Amino acid sequence: MNAINTITTLNWQDRPAKVKEKITDCFQALACRNELYWGYKGASHYNMCGINEHQWLTAFIQQHNFRNDFYVLDVGAGDFSFGRAVANTINQHITDGKLRENISVTIISLCGEQNPDQEEIQDGNCRLLNLGAFKIENLFEELQIRNLDVENKVDLIVSRWTFCHLIDPVGTFAQALSLLRPVTGLLCMDEFYFLYNDQPYDDQNIIQLLFDANIPFIMKEKNYLEMNEMHQFALKRKNADCFPLQLEYNSLKLINRSGEYRDVLEFKSHYLENFQMNPSQLYKSSCEITGLYGDQTLFEELKPYIHEGPLENNPFLKNSDCDLYCLDTDRYSQLCVSIELNQKEMFDRILQTDPLSVTFVDSDGNTPLHIAVKYDTLGYFIEKLIAAGVDTQHPNHMGLTPSYLAFINGNTKAEEHLKNTT
Repeated sequence: MNAINTITTLNWQDRPAKVKEKITDCFQALACRNELYWGYKGASHYNMCGINEHQWLTAFIQQHNFRNDFYVLDVGAGDFSFGRAVANTINQHITDGKLRENISVTIISLCGEQNPDQEEIQDGNCRLLNLGAFKIENLFEELQIRNLDVENKVDLIVSRWTFCHLIDPVGTFAQALSLLRPVTGLLCMDEFYFLYNDQPYDDQNIIQLLFDANIPFIMKEKNYLEMNEMHQFALKRKNADCFPLQLEYNSLKLINRSGEYRDVLEFKSHYLENFQMNPSQLYKSSCEITGLYGDQTLFEELKPYIHEGPLENNPFLKNSDCDLYCLDTDRYSQLCVSIELNQKEMFDRILQTDPLSVTFVDSDGNTPLHIAVKYDTLGYFIEKLIAAGVDTQHPNHMGLTPSYLAFINGNTKAEEHLKNTT
């Protein structure tokens, strides 16, 4: 496997010595652990930019019936639940005839901590490689050590809450792009932090880089009211000439980001002309899918698999067999949906027939009370959830309790109800 295409300026192997040293120190601190360090420990669906990855992958395999081998990569896989869930989806669709019996799907899941369990599992037509103690920032080298040649072969790459923790996220991103299958492969990830051209820190730098590199992408804006702390991206490689990242390593600089001091890596751009990032340059999607911007062609391609937006307008949520709404149970429960839709009768019926529904926790760590403080400004649902015994102190994967979420949402009624529960 070639480390880097020669047409690019950026080469992860040219990292400054201090950067390499810091990467190694951080990795060693993780690799000695046999349990997960991070609060966010993976999910069966990541749904970045609202994309249902399982549905996208199923349709992708159906459309590419001229080949049998497919590859999925989860960078920062936590407890490997995404890979297991994808395997379950693939095998079920083979059983029910939606997918061909002769396909083989290799799902590579990477985690910095040790994996005490079996690393290679054959599950039906899926080969699961759950690789622990993996030095993610050296993707090429680590994959080569394990005799995995997947350059230009990976059909779907996902990464949630990982790149933001890396010392050199840009160099790691460049390596991930090289693994992605040109033109057809899809990479879904959230934002990462770096400095650009000796300028003050700006969380728009990643958008500027994608513009400069001419990488087609769609983006879901960060929105604290939706408990989405970071921009999310879905992007593709335009062609086989992978490396558009004409950057050069500079040095680590200590910056204050959101009240926390951390080392952030600075890069010098060698693009002949920097495109000035302006929201007006980004195609804005229709109002049914809020907060999405980006390349219109890519958006239209991905639109059938995007499930976000007002629930009452979302055809993927409607269950024709009953009067309730439902989606993947990892992200939604019927009780939560009734709150979002302000359906009091539905809510009361569910709470009466299934009192344990208040204990539901979705893949982002949110309880029904988290959902209620976002949507319920009159307090109807909040009061009943508290009376039913919902955990009022439960933090989601971002560390936000319902009380704090009520505060940042400006939901004074929720704050009143929760005041006496702390």
